[in-house]
Amino acid sequence: MDISVYRSDIQAYIEDIRDRRLSSPADVISHCNKIEAYGREIGESALIGFATFSRAEVYFQLNDMSKFYNEILACMGPMEEVQEWGYLAVANNMLGIMSYTRGDSPIAVDYYIKAIRICKQYHLPDIEWKVHMNLGNLYSNVQAGKEAIMHLREGLTYINQHTESPTYVLDLSAACVGMGKAYIVLGDYESAMQYYTRLERECLPYLLEVGKIPVYAFGAMLFYRREQEESCQQCIKEMVHIIRNQNFPIMEFIDEVVDFLQVLLAKKEYEIYRELSPIIMDLAARTEVRNMQRRLLTLEIQYCQEIGDEMNYEKKAAQFYELSRLQERENNLMISSMITMRLNFYNLVDEHRETLSQREQYQKKSETDPLTGMYNRLKINEFGEEAFRRAIANKVGIGVEILDIDFFKEFNDNYGHQAGDKCIQFIADSILSLRRHPGVFCARYGGDEFVIIYEGRTAQEVFAIAKELKSTIVGAKYEHKFSRSKSGIVTISQGIFWHVPEEGQTMWNYLHEADNLLYKVKRTSRNSIMLGQDFDVEEAEAIHEAGDVFDTEKQMTAVAAPVDDLLNLPDTSI
Repeated sequence: MDISVYRSDIQAYIEDIRDRRLSSPADVISHCNKIEAYGREIGESALIGFATFSRAEVYFQLNDMSKFYNEILACMGPMEEVQEWGYLAVANNMLGIMSYTRGDSPIAVDYYIKAIRICKQYHLPDIEWKVHMNLGNLYSNVQAGKEAIMHLREGLTYINQHTESPTYVLDLSAACVGMGKAYIVLGDYESAMQYYTRLERECLPYLLEVGKIPVYAFGAMLFYRREQEESCQQCIKEMVHIIRNQNFPIMEFIDEVVDFLQVLLAKKEYEIYRELSPIIMDLAARTEVRNMQRRLLTLEIQYCQEIGDEMNYEKKAAQFYELSRLQERENNLMISSMITMRLNFYNLVDEHRETLSQREQYQKKSETDPLTGMYNRLKINEFGEEAFRRAIANKVGIGVEILDIDFFKEFNDNYGHQAGDKCIQFIADSILSLRRHPGVFCARYGGDEFVIIYEGRTAQEVFAIAKELKSTIVGAKYEHKFSRSKSGIVTISQGIFWHVPEEGQTMWNYLHEADNLLYKVKRTSRNSIMLGQDFDVEEAEAIHEAGDVFDTEKQMTAVAAPVDDLLNLPDTSI
């Protein structure tokens, strides 16, 4: 999104959101509200989409599910309208994460697959690998090891190819843990061990304490399965130290924490479990994510059952029932809300596409010359302003050319208007062929006059392309018996003004100078080119290629062209 076109205060809000992201949620939401209000005021979908997406990110981190869903679904219509496919891919990925966290794995898979499709269609590998990682971890957690490895390997391949990334170690750690856990699901402990070895060598020395949680949880699970008691106890010791001393984000590590607590119960490490469980349960309670609390409560019930604590067993079971009932009600309300919003979103997208299609057709008609298919004078104004802004910003030259067909009145009067239109189409097609050169814009100015704008080229390069056009038209030998020049064919005369634009200069200054140059060169000859580089055309030297001398005394009489002559005109139809 190019923010340079917006007001300075809006630019500042956007930059602040990008820089600070979630360090100050209240400020981000305040900025987003102002950005959205301005976006609606000027009808700018990009701003509305950015504001709603950024608010969704805040609510995602704050675990406010209802507001998150409202904002993330609200951003999709505007983002589709302005074709911000990266935001749409990330939005679907976030919906997948949130759905999985809430216990809706099938819905999560649906969102992840949508995100991957968007990434593949619009070539977004920097987002796609993260979605593959999330989908792989989901498959691993539902014991689908082969599917997990397929997706996790996609992520690992990308990470291995981008070792220069500032998050390389953290990304590599996540991929190796995911691959290792998938191999544990398949019972291939040797392959899983290879990934733990890589984690020890390439990741652990460089990770912060919190970042080590997935590694040690995976290690405890792996070494327990491999019956390597000493290594398992070392991983448990490290995990205990981190959980005791770190206020870590439980939502980010819930799978690893559950895996670790399951190892403690399997090893009957009840004393450690009793110490850590209240800490973890307290962190989960703050999130108000009931599915997370249910997962932990399941372990509490198992613990009470194993130690024979019937009183707490019944108490925990009652809590589990109540949580399940509340979660089911919330899920039903959320799913109903999501279905309604998604239907509204799809209706909005369909309506938008139809409106956009009609608008594009109207816009194309208003900017296009119906005879030649070229842009018309309206588009010259719009494109010229943009071209000048770019040239001034980049301090590069810009050339503006006006050309017309030599003695076109005589051609039209004698061959007829239908043949005249065909001649104009021939010239237009010749000019349009110049678009193979980067930075060349062509339009019909009116009648037999055309405008060409050359961006980012030297005066010599512009003159060379202009000569190329002249040669193309002369080489076609398009018959013009009534021309006052001796060639007897259709030719053009070209006036070009080239300069490096400065502040205050406009497209129309250059167009005026080009018109003066065209008038000057036509006074003495036709089939000619003159390129000037100074605003004082009469005094300045110009690059000039003279063409045909014409007979000023020759009088042309309008006569009906023979049918055979009309039939022999070159075919310029597309």
